[in-house]
Amino acid sequence: MHAVKKLRVEGLKKRGVEDYTMKGRPLPGCFVLGFIGSVPVHSAIAIDRDFDRIFVITVYKPSLERWENDWKTRKTKD
Repeated sequence: MHAVKKLRVEGLKKRGVEDYTMKGRPLPGCFVLGFIGSVPVHSAIAIDRDFDRIFVITVYKPSLERWENDWKTRKTKD
């Protein structure tokens, strides 16, 4: 089953971590937060609804140097 269909079947919706501009990009997408056990993971995702596909652009472990401890809020630069 394709990822977009699986999201619909599971009743899941894409929810971004923060405003993630898709301006100038060929596909809409979002920036998401997930966990592997207790380890936070950020992913940038692009969604191709025409062909029922999801692309994982990047995945990384966020650091407390750049993110608040909710892992959703980017720290402001002083």
